[in-house]
Amino acid sequence: MGNLVVVGMTVITGFLWLLTKTGYFAIGADPLRALSQILALVGATLLAINFILAARLKVVEDLFKGLDKVYHAHHWTGALATVFLINHPIWLVINAIPQYQLAKLYLLPSDSKAYTLGILALYSMLLLILITLYAKIKYDTWLKTHKLMGFPLLLASLHMLLITSDISRSPALRLWLFALTGCALAAYFYKAFLYKSYGPQGLYRVANVQSQGPYTLLKLRPVGERMKFRAGQFAFLSTGNQTIGTEPHPYSFASNPGDNIVQFAIKNLGDYTKNMRKSQAGDEITLQGPYGRFGDAFLNSDRNAIWIGGGVGITPFLSLMHKIKPKQQVEWFYSVNKPEEALFEKIIQEALQDKPNLRYRLHVAQKDGYLTAHKIREKLGGTIDVAAMIMLCGPPAMMAAMKAQLLEIGIAPSNIIYEDFSLR
Repeated sequence: MGNLVVVGMTVITGFLWLLTKTGYFAIGADPLRALSQILALVGATLLAINFILAARLKVVEDLFKGLDKVYHAHHWTGALATVFLINHPIWLVINAIPQYQLAKLYLLPSDSKAYTLGILALYSMLLLILITLYAKIKYDTWLKTHKLMGFPLLLASLHMLLITSDISRSPALRLWLFALTGCALAAYFYKAFLYKSYGPQGLYRVANVQSQGPYTLLKLRPVGERMKFRAGQFAFLSTGNQTIGTEPHPYSFASNPGDNIVQFAIKNLGDYTKNMRKSQAGDEITLQGPYGRFGDAFLNSDRNAIWIGGGVGITPFLSLMHKIKPKQQVEWFYSVNKPEEALFEKIIQEALQDKPNLRYRLHVAQKDGYLTAHKIREKLGGTIDVAAMIMLCGPPAMMAAMKAQLLEIGIAPSNIIYEDFSLR
């Protein structure tokens, strides 16, 4: 539904642009300029949508059924907006040849404020995108550069305001585009300056820190009211400790939603995650959220399920295991490289004692090889319930491979549930 809304908004832009034309001949008389115009308008629409998608708004997450899907839409709208906006001056230049002075007007700053603002908007956006895609910089530095994207959006808005074009001649098109741009600027301002103070969040203190192999286990106690979350959701954690890092990172809740103390398991992959083990009891940690729709299908039905977790991907299932309904049968597979990497094994074994409809299997890759859909089918007696929902959580490569294998053995795509989360 969210993707359809995005497509629908671009169609509205195209339709309003067509209404500014008197007919086919208005476009056919100067087709390259017309092409440049529609590329600019659709690009501006997608750019505005891109900023709205980045604001972590609950209403937008509901529309897309998960923040991971919102972020995927954020990536592809940003990529398409860039392509369209780059081609806008290119086709103007091609159309201007051999009038080189006119062509130069579309590429270089000049006395024309309107054109110069458009050029600066495009070049500054390209510079920030190149940094995002190719510069090998730390995540916190990348995050700071990404926050500067509001600057080209503001320049592009001023360019549209000042340029003599279809926008200035059509009240409907002007109102539509400036409403979109206004929402985008408001979303940017909220996310960049207000979200940290007024976004959905809760303050916690570290109650306990443990290291287990490549993982850090955090137990947090709320300061004041606890955060209410659904099983399978996640939150962004940020500390006030400069030594650890202050930028927020997403982690799934690994505890019962009804418990006062919340638990997280963090794999030591980068500087931030490795430094989390330096946390001490009493340290303040802010939780932003909760977000995610990973567990919703399971929570809202009585269907049987197959859970497949890899590594730290065990965490959302530790929350979901407290919400298994009496009529549900759950087959739980947990894959780790080494036995010592099996997080929460004791907690899981204790939980199994009063959950007769939950069957748990630990798969150690070092001994048994990689876990595959075929091995799962064998352990289930040679067949998989095609009506059951299959929930995947683990490293992206593992989830992609498992999804492909499940499709290969006849599982419907609608029965495979996973979160594919990436911030960069």
